Amino acid sequence: MTVALGQLDLKVRFQRRLETRNARNEVLPAGWSTLAEVMAHRQPVSDGERNAGAQVQRVVTDRLTTHWSSVLAALRGDDQAVADGVTYEIVGVKEIGRRQRLEISVRARRDVEP
Repeated sequence: MTVALGQLDLKVRFQRRLETRNARNEVLPAGWSTLAEVMAHRQPVSDGERNAGAQVQRVVTDRLTTHWSSVLAALRGDDQAVADGVTYEIVGVKEIGRRQRLEISVRARRDVEP
């Protein structure tokens, strides 16, 4: 899918988890650091529900298309994206063209009351 500049209508913040160590040298989460804030185009891919233990979770998968950058091309599965108040986990990053665009698959989970 070709995305025109005018279709980049969603501000997305990509973040990486910060870590610290305690006195016993155990790794502890210490918040999130912003890697980049870019404009992207969001395309819904799928949504559904699944059972996880005693809870029903709503699973939403989207595809974010944005300009290529070395920072975004190096995103990992433990990074996250935040857009419109929704936090997404990074599922995959695919280069479109030779360093032209990136297609980033993301997944948001929202707990659903039974």
